[in-house]
Amino acid sequence: MKPYLKKLPNGWAFLVSIRQIKDLIRQTGADVRVVEFKGTAHKPREFPQGSYKGVNIDARVDGGRWCYRFRFSGLPEKALPPDRAGLSELILADITDFISRPPVQTLDTTTKPEHRIMFFRFADGNLTPNFSTQKQDFMDDSIEMYERNRWWEN
Repeated sequence: MKPYLKKLPNGWAFLVSIRQIKDLIRQTGADVRVVEFKGTAHKPREFPQGSYKGVNIDARVDGGRWCYRFRFSGLPEKALPPDRAGLSELILADITDFISRPPVQTLDTTTKPEHRIMFFRFADGNLTPNFSTQKQDFMDDSIEMYERNRWWEN
């Protein structure tokens, strides 16, 4: 697994490092097939208050076990708390919990893919994380688009 990295503009930062992700994968033994550090969550010149998508994790069953795609987006440094290391630890702990869950009894083609999203809400000078997991059903109309990019075959 070789991470894809798109350089961030000045004043933006990823919340975790490539080294931290490689260490997490090595420690958990997870089948992570794609890791992308994809640039900014919004256009760099725009920084409205609101939600920023910082982390996406796609999970699906392939060959009878879960496999994953991690995608990270940069956030504006001025929105990040002084304790950025604490925020990184929170993200890494959440990812570890998500990918280390006990196996489902029947992992096959009927097991619905899952999508873990980590939003970060910026309002009144504070950054608040909001993490959620959704089954593929949430994408009703976009399932074909999701299936078109067959990342799990990498």
